[in-house]
Amino acid sequence: MPSFPVGTRRFAIVARVPGLAPHPKVLVSVSTPDNATTVCEHVQVDAVGDHLLVTIGVTPLIEDGIYRFEVALTAQPSASIDRPIVIGDPQRQARLGTPGAVLSLRGIHHVGPG
Repeated sequence: MPSFPVGTRRFAIVARVPGLAPHPKVLVSVSTPDNATTVCEHVQVDAVGDHLLVTIGVTPLIEDGIYRFEVALTAQPSASIDRPIVIGDPQRQARLGTPGAVLSLRGIHHVGPG
């Protein structure tokens, strides 16, 4: 389970998107454990072949729990990735023991730790 220090506001999502166009327009939103959804405003997008790297500059990672990251491309269906995240104490990972969940939807696949 990923662990972030309190106040972490920047991280990246990598996905394989078959048929990815160069310079895609991407919209990223984050749903927090209390079900509040925020559209990420500070997003850097890099596309190389079929791989998409989305660097998120400001996110509301302030409490432990399951976060849902949704990535929507203009000409593609959106995909969601659910990740349990621990904020603050990395030693809590061993005590929680909940494996991460990864959802792949409609041809977009999460790449990275699962």
